[in-house]
Amino acid sequence: MEFSDTEKKMIDRLRKKQKGLRRFRWLLLCTGILGAGCIGISGVGIYIYCISRLLDVLHKSDVTSASDMTFVALIIAFFWPKIYIGFWLCAWLVGYALVNWNGNSQERLLLKLLDEKIKETEGKERS
Repeated sequence: MEFSDTEKKMIDRLRKKQKGLRRFRWLLLCTGILGAGCIGISGVGIYIYCISRLLDVLHKSDVTSASDMTFVALIIAFFWPKIYIGFWLCAWLVGYALVNWNGNSQERLLLKLLDEKIKETEGKERS
C-alpha cells in the first residue's frame, strides 16, 4: 500500500501530536490544578472583602453606605464572571489531560494499524 505525500504528512502530524501530548500532559494537569487553586484563593479573598464591606455598611446608617453598596456590587459584577471562566478553563485543562493521558485512543489505534500495514507491505516486497 502506497501513501501519497499528503497522507504521509498527515501520519507524521498524528505521530507528532501523540508525542507532544505525552510531553505536555503533566504541564496541563499542573497548570489546571494550580490555576484552580489560585482562582479559588482569590475568589475567597474577594468574597471575604465583600462580606466585610457589607457588614460595615449595615452598621453605618449614613449616606456613604449607598455608595459602598454600589462599590461592592461593582466588585462582584466585575470579578465573579472572570472567576467562573477561570474555573471552567482549569477544569477543562485537568479533564483534557486526564481523558487523553495516554493519547487519543482513536489516533493511537489508527497509527498501530498503519504501522502493521506498512510492515506487511515491506514483508511482501522483500519476499
